[in-house]
Amino acid sequence: MPIVLFRTNLPNDKISHDFHKQLSAKLAQVLGKKEEAVLVTVECGARLCRGGNFDPMCELHIISLYFNTSAQTQAATAALTPFITQHTHIPSNRVVLSFQAPEPFMVAIDGKVVQR
Repeated sequence: MPIVLFRTNLPNDKISHDFHKQLSAKLAQVLGKKEEAVLVTVECGARLCRGGNFDPMCELHIISLYFNTSAQTQAATAALTPFITQHTHIPSNRVVLSFQAPEPFMVAIDGKVVQR
């Protein structure tokens, strides 16, 4: 059950209304998960600063069970960075990704902790 937060300093009108759905489908493909399990939050207009300036940028935080190897995160980065730059026009050097792979007992849905 991937939980994903996309945060950017771009205003809301610069991100397409269906970006949530496009990102959800891409994440399901890249992470090898069913799209029904993907949760995406998009936050626009954040006060983000990188390298001392406020040029357009974004951060993508991905929390996904069993997604915890260097090969997995490298492949995901290679697939997601161009996708984000294409849809937002944010330069790749201003796209920051972070990955977390919690233990199953750290995630719950429908009142139940996820079990393997």
